[in-house]
Amino acid sequence: MNPVFFTRLVTLLLLLLGVAARSQNITTITNTTGGHGLNGLAWGGMVGNQVTIYGSGFVPVTAVTFGGVPALSGQFGTTTPSTIVATIPPGAQSGMVSVTFSGGVVRTAPQPFTVIPTGPYVRSFSPVAGNSNTTVVIKGALLQGFSAVRFNGVNARSAFYGPGQNEITCLPPVGVTTGPIAVVSNAFVHTTSSNFFATPVIHSFTPTFGRAGTNVVITGTNLAGATDVLFNGTPSAFTVNHNGQITAAVPTGAATGKLTVFAPGGSVQSATNFVVRPTIVSFSPNVGRPGTNVVLTGANLNEGTSAVRFGSLSASFTVNNATQITAVVPNNAVTSQISVTTTNGSHTNDALFYLPPRITTFSSSNAPPGAVITVNGTNFLGASAVLFNGVPAVNFFNVANFNLQATVPAGFVTGPISLTTPAGTTNSAGLYYAAPVITGFAPVHGLPGTNVLIQGASFLGTSQVLFGGVPASSFTVLSNFAVRATVPTNAVSGPITLTAPAGSTVSVGAFLLDNEIPVPPLAVSLTGAGQVQLAWATNVIPFTLQATTNLADPPSWASVATPPVAFGISNLVTEPATNVLKFYRLKK
Repeated sequence: MNPVFFTRLVTLLLLLLGVAARSQNITTITNTTGGHGLNGLAWGGMVGNQVTIYGSGFVPVTAVTFGGVPALSGQFGTTTPSTIVATIPPGAQSGMVSVTFSGGVVRTAPQPFTVIPTGPYVRSFSPVAGNSNTTVVIKGALLQGFSAVRFNGVNARSAFYGPGQNEITCLPPVGVTTGPIAVVSNAFVHTTSSNFFATPVIHSFTPTFGRAGTNVVITGTNLAGATDVLFNGTPSAFTVNHNGQITAAVPTGAATGKLTVFAPGGSVQSATNFVVRPTIVSFSPNVGRPGTNVVLTGANLNEGTSAVRFGSLSASFTVNNATQITAVVPNNAVTSQISVTTTNGSHTNDALFYLPPRITTFSSSNAPPGAVITVNGTNFLGASAVLFNGVPAVNFFNVANFNLQATVPAGFVTGPISLTTPAGTTNSAGLYYAAPVITGFAPVHGLPGTNVLIQGASFLGTSQVLFGGVPASSFTVLSNFAVRATVPTNAVSGPITLTAPAGSTVSVGAFLLDNEIPVPPLAVSLTGAGQVQLAWATNVIPFTLQATTNLADPPSWASVATPPVAFGISNLVTEPATNVLKFYRLKK
């Protein structure tokens, strides 16, 4: 044979086998053995029954297994490209049927095959749901001679063979419950994999009231397979725990009413209502004064609504619909929660409605920095800041609606205490006093009757000003930062003392009385340049250098025209020396 031709032939055969392997497919298996009611049964049979495997692309078969147990040699084979006939072997197990084709290709059926044991076998029953008065017809195999039919473990109240071959007609027991059907024959029992569904029953539910999201446990019978749970017609999310119990969550929008459970065996409604209590989800605005309209949003707000309260105070209100109420903030309301009461109960929202804060008093008006004081007033809840004339408190704590405690900071000046909440900021009518401080004064000298301007901070509330310990003739508080005081008649040179509610302060420098200031010594010397140099110490008040050539009574003194020059702590005047006798003095 031509080698090229042989190679092409082998390749073609391999391609054909590959196409055949890819097209081999099992679609269904049918029992073709007559008798016992098994003829035509899909996906089931007894040991020794012959079945037909349907599909496509079948080639010669080398093995057929039932649940892993191979059919006996000579008891399987391909009859057409779309059918295989095989006999169920002894020891076969329920499970997947696999076919091995020549060439080693293995195909597995798409669903399990049931090997029916010796004894009764139930193929189906109808109807699949009902009660103790429902006639149920069971069809299957080897049913003749049965001894009992049981519904979920309880004997049927009547059962007879017929009317057809391998059929049983029966009535479920009184109080039948959802569960499988079992047929007993001699020592053999066959129990269905599917349930007969009885009419559901609700015995009770707990809790008996709640709000959206509340989990409600429904207790009853025949609840398995439930398809819907309704709260007064509103569907809910639920879980079937077992045949006697369902857990359902109260749905959003549910209203007070009966619970309804739908199951394959029918539907049932609770004997009593589940009470859906009112719920305030939110309100707007969340701040305001008496007279403000506040819109409450929630659920079940319209069923016999009798009260809306801001704290303990009743408000006027209008029920807009089941989910909305408009309420008016009542007079004398304080920062508090909002509640609503209906025939189904009450609900208080967790959030606060804030009214503007107000400070009335504080436990001390002049405690030093670091001290803890109590601030009293109203609507303090939600406080975010406490300031002493603009300077934050070291901290504040124990916040109640009518008082709080704050630690006095350093570095503030006399002024109001302010408090900030979500509803705004308020300043105290009274002042909190800081210790006064004198930073300077002018003039720094003078005679009794002189008006002195004292500068510093925290002068409000000043009660006394002293000049060298002697009270000022009078004083006026010009501002928190300035006081004007008059030097008293009997004043002496010395520091100025100022007293305010938070204490006293003493100036660093002294106020000097002009009549108490001594005249400094005047030093006169000749320089080598033929000049006269005069020197005297610099003083807090200026002195004028005067000269005269005649000490007659009265002497004629005149100011020296040459201005003094500051030199260190001295004043210097230099004049040309002359042959004329000249006298010098310092004049205040």
